[in-house]
Amino acid sequence: MKSYGKEYRSIDKKMSESIWFKRDGTFIKELYGQLTFKGQWLLSNDSTKIAFRITQMNGTPFGEGEPFDNKFANDSIIKLTKDTLIDGQLKYFGVEKIYGHDDIYYVREN
Repeated sequence: MKSYGKEYRSIDKKMSESIWFKRDGTFIKELYGQLTFKGQWLLSNDSTKIAFRITQMNGTPFGEGEPFDNKFANDSIIKLTKDTLIDGQLKYFGVEKIYGHDDIYYVREN
């Protein structure tokens, strides 16, 4: 396949994560070809941070009645263009709870 002028091989769905952002502030996420999440996303007031809230997993709703506003936007936006979003998350990792940084890359499919 070819995208952005470069050749690439498709990944097996059992090893991939896909997310579709909608303009209305919702998203759909498929994980490993087995889980489907629906939820909401929003930006901070200054558009430097982003938040995600899952409202449904494999058709089962949860957490929808809770407030979801800009105070939840705490993941740093490292890059945001019409084709790319890089989301930086600070959190504790592993059994030893080592504080670190995790970057997630989202690239426009078409």
